Amino acid sequence: MLRYVTTELQASRIGKELLTATEPDEARQTDSVMTPLNLSRRWEGMANGTWPRITYAAAIKKLQDAVSCNKAVFEFEPSFATGLQAEHEKFLAQDVGRGAPVFVTDYPRSQKPFYMAPSSQDDSNNNAAPTVACFDLLVPEICELVGGSM
Repeated sequence: MLRYVTTELQASRIGKELLTATEPDEARQTDSVMTPLNLSRRWEGMANGTWPRITYAAAIKKLQDAVSCNKAVFEFEPSFATGLQAEHEKFLAQDVGRGAPVFVTDYPRSQKPFYMAPSSQDDSNNNAAPTVACFDLLVPEICELVGGSM
């Protein structure tokens, strides 16, 4: 559905108007998400790019590694127990998704509702905490767009 909507938006009159309306001026920063180039890249990633998947445990590890290598600074320390904050989701969408959406799967059971089924995969997250069969779809600049579970 997201690919279809994005493809139709790109080809539509409204999509072309959005690109024209977001042309940079002196008041806007050139690295803004709303520049025509950035908006076009986002639409291209949504419509045609691959959408990588990463487990929650691997996402936390990637965030912690980014902090320890001075590649990122977060207001909230990434940890398995505390959950992903918007700043973490934005980083993952940019770093893992390379500007395209990214699926984060297998969240800790303690962070999700009781009705979610346990993960069926052998999640080697090096934590004793059980995980559940779920996902969040992270989109650049927007963060979580949709989530689902078994």
